[in-house]
Amino acid sequence: MFTITNEIVGKTFNVKILRKGDRYGLNKCLTHEDVVPLVEFYDAESNRESEGMFICSYAADTLLGQCKFSGSDISLGLAPLSLRGLNPDAYYLTAQNCKHVGEWLHSELGM
Repeated sequence: MFTITNEIVGKTFNVKILRKGDRYGLNKCLTHEDVVPLVEFYDAESNRESEGMFICSYAADTLLGQCKFSGSDISLGLAPLSLRGLNPDAYYLTAQNCKHVGEWLHSELGM
């Protein structure tokens, strides 16, 4: 797990990678079946779960600019990333946050 803070809005997020076979969801009742890892984002300030409150997830290849749906690799730090969620004004990564998360994903996944 990786933790990052959006200094502009003062929000801290936990970022978690799900690989094929990893359990996730409410009470870990689901299994990630895809070979493409999934990247989950959590509000680290919430006490709902050990990771925090789930916000959203993206396919790793989308975040890293390796699929037809992605604009570019977030590790380039060119733009912010919306995490949407209940509070879109607070749930986003800055371009600099994206750079750090993308670099971490590249190092963890070798993609």
